[in-house]
Amino acid sequence: MLERGRFESWQAQERIVLSVGDAGVVELEINGQMFKNLGRKGQACKNIIITKEGMSNNCI
Repeated sequence: MLERGRFESWQAQERIVLSVGDAGVVELEINGQMFKNLGRKGQACKNIIITKEGMSNNCI
């Protein structure tokens, strides 16, 4: 769990599975590409899958 304004970097062999509590305020940078507003403000999103091919997000 990250607090507001914090960031972390992760590396994976195959994939990263991410869940967020407020998709409207999360920003991700994946391999140099920025992703903002993964969903609506206040929307919880589970099982966002990130692979080397890209991101699968069922929240949008």
